[in-house]
Amino acid sequence: MNPSTLPTSSAGRHQYLDTVKLLLTVLVVGVHAAVTYGAAGSWFFDDPVRNFPTSAALTFFNIYCQSFFMGLFFFISGLFTPRSIERKGPARFVLDRLVRLGIPLVVFFFLIDPLTEYAGYRADHPAGVDLLAFLRVGIRTLENTGTGPLWFVQALLGFSIITALVAAFVPGTVRRTPQAAIRRPLRSARTYLALIGMGLGVGAVSFVVRQWFPLMTAVSNLQIGFFTQYVVYFALGIAAGRSGFLDRLAELSPRPWYWSSLGCVLLMPVLLVAGGAFENGLDAYTTGLRWQALAYALWEQATAVVFSIALLLFARRRLNAPGPALRVASRNAYVIYIFHAPVIVWTAYAWLRLQLPPAVKWVMLIAAGVTVTIALGELVLKRIPGVRRVLS
Repeated sequence: MNPSTLPTSSAGRHQYLDTVKLLLTVLVVGVHAAVTYGAAGSWFFDDPVRNFPTSAALTFFNIYCQSFFMGLFFFISGLFTPRSIERKGPARFVLDRLVRLGIPLVVFFFLIDPLTEYAGYRADHPAGVDLLAFLRVGIRTLENTGTGPLWFVQALLGFSIITALVAAFVPGTVRRTPQAAIRRPLRSARTYLALIGMGLGVGAVSFVVRQWFPLMTAVSNLQIGFFTQYVVYFALGIAAGRSGFLDRLAELSPRPWYWSSLGCVLLMPVLLVAGGAFENGLDAYTTGLRWQALAYALWEQATAVVFSIALLLFARRRLNAPGPALRVASRNAYVIYIFHAPVIVWTAYAWLRLQLPPAVKWVMLIAAGVTVTIALGELVLKRIPGVRRVLS
């Protein structure tokens, strides 16, 4: 997720988007903290103390988050791309993205990722090499370097460059539609059916893609099995930015989206129980010509649609006038995203001997990760000359 790809909306009528980006970023921290304390998945560091009820609950949390939060990040990133390219031109747009996305990516790859990896190494090798030796070996061999959670920045940089190239050679593809040409109004029932249908279509394509790229596997740290959604949502964000979709969002009734979101929440346990997930694990849902894999792909993408629209509608109505504390947190969302990995990994490592239930430590770790990174951004990083341009 890269909140810096969006101009701040606090001065306009879409202030709630800043809060949505913050909420999504906190969910990213929550997902990674959940894996630390027992949820299915891979992360830099796992606490060995866990129990089945907590692991199951945190796995459900991650499944729900994974269904929509990164896709919504790509959608929001695409929203203001047409305006940015029109204002800056394709070449300057790419240069700006290389600064805002490329610099954090390089810093994370060569410095932050090795620092984070070292916590897991220390947990497994208490008498192992010291930090400086670990960093020297890792950087020299690239053995302990990677993009980690900044895979999103990696992918978004690629999407942005491709979009700029398209804009340079086919200018009309990203040009904003004149307001007078926008059809009004949005009809709630028609929009609901169209978006649900789109979601099911994305689910069907995802099911096919996952025959070659199963879930929980990565290529250059990119989980291609999820990328059907990401590509479609980034393109939808561009289309929404061109057509002024956010200005017409208030025309939609929120109730169908809220009730559908609840229905999707309740349906997932049914799918897992019916598919034997608690007896046989989640493998049947990740790939293969199995009904579980198809059902999961369709559920995932339908859920992505209803969760995303429900959150946007709720935020537009309830979160469009954030207070001072929320504004400070929102303007540091990108800092949270970049630096939360080393903060929560080293904090979890320091808490290894803390005798508390995993669920309690999970909540504490989220709070620590968010609070420390906000303080780091507000009190340290943004005071360094030149850094504010990258992280703001």
